[in-house]
Parts: sequence; structure tokens; C-alpha cells
Amino acid sequence: MKTLLLSQGYVAVVDDADYEDVAQFKWSVLRAGQWLYAMRTWREDGRGRCELMHRRILGLHRGDPTKVDHRDGDGLNNQRNNLRPATDAQNMWNSRRPRNNTSGYKGVSYYTAKRKWCAEISAHSKRKKLGYFDSPEEAYAAYCRAAAELHGEFFNFG
Repeated sequence: MKTLLLSQGYVAVVDDADYEDVAQFKWSVLRAGQWLYAMRTWREDGRGRCELMHRRILGLHRGDPTKVDHRDGDGLNNQRNNLRPATDAQNMWNSRRPRNNTSGYKGVSYYTAKRKWCAEISAHSKRKKLGYFDSPEEAYAAYCRAAAELHGEFFNFG
């Protein structure tokens, strides 16, 4: 494992085998919402170009629709054992609990009309209600059971 210094004092982590390839370029940090990624930019044929380090390491070129999922959710951890090809949906399944979540649990919200906690999950472009529960913990348990079944290896406890 080796580290590369990025802009603004951030550091990216890569495997020893990938270090020489990525170290030949100057990388900066890209903020994408709450996520951070290593990115390089250059000019080619009078046009600005950019490349994300994790896509380079997996050999994904511009135009390839494959996404890269960081298993641990850290966009600066670009070790191969932390990277896996994913669809948009799979990448979202591995996301953390949103910052604006008020229940404290991924997939759980309070349903005022019923005065109950509601568990919901998304899979295959559909949102499914899993039921209403007396406590957020019960609702979260239902979410976890469904997520483990539907999301498989991309299931993230949030």
C-alpha cells in the first residue's frame, strides 16, 4: 500500500502494483457532494479532459458506462480490494445513511398519519414499503432483512 498526496492536503491510497502508473500524474481532490475522489485534468486537442483515479486503476475509459463502487465508501481508498465494478443501482445500495435522515437508520422514517415507523427499500427501480412498526429499531431490522436479500454483496448497513 502506498499513498499519493492530492491537492488541499488530502491523500489517496493505492496498491503498490498501481503506484507507478498513477504517480506519474498530478492528482487533485474532487468534491462530489459528500464524497471525495482523486481526479486529474489535462488538455487534449484544445479540450479539457479529466480522469478519476479509481476508473484508471480498473481500466475503465471515458465512455464506458460501468461505475466503480468503493466497498468501504471511501472514495480516496483506491486499493483494488476496495474497488468493484457496479451498476448505478448497486452503487446506490452501498451508500451510507443520508445526512438529512432523522430516524438514525437507513430506510426508516416516521409516518405521522399512522404514528408508526415505516421501513422502505428500493430495488430494481421500484420502492417497496416493508411495513409499519412501533419502534425505529424494529423498522430497521425489517429493512436489513430485505436489503440483505435484495442487495446481496452491495448491502450497506448505513
